[in-house]
Amino acid sequence: MQIRSGKLFVKPIRAFRFRISKTQAAEVGERVNQETIFARLSTLFALLALAITCVGLYGAVSYNVAQRTNEIGIHMALGAQRASVIRMILRDVLTTVLIGLAAGVPWRALDIEARFIIPLWCRAQ
Repeated sequence: MQIRSGKLFVKPIRAFRFRISKTQAAEVGERVNQETIFARLSTLFALLALAITCVGLYGAVSYNVAQRTNEIGIHMALGAQRASVIRMILRDVLTTVLIGLAAGVPWRALDIEARFIIPLWCRAQ
């Protein structure tokens, strides 16, 4: 360090190099790319969960139909139309799905409340 004419002069030991490694467009593009990958993975896992659910529902329906083969045969022998037998099976399937929704939707609503509303309520006190 030297003092020249009342001002402090610092002699740099090493030259300062200013280098931009990425442009702003590249930085934004990289972040958007990460979000796009995350969105695609989320979509993939949601479709996988939907496929597993459909396979499970198919298994439940086929088991139900296999158990009721005699009943379906009697209905057909007594003159029931094919559409009425299919309607009978689908009614059971829809009943199962609606019971699942009736149990799952409030459960999810309580989970959302527990996760977001209750902590906000605790912070307010």
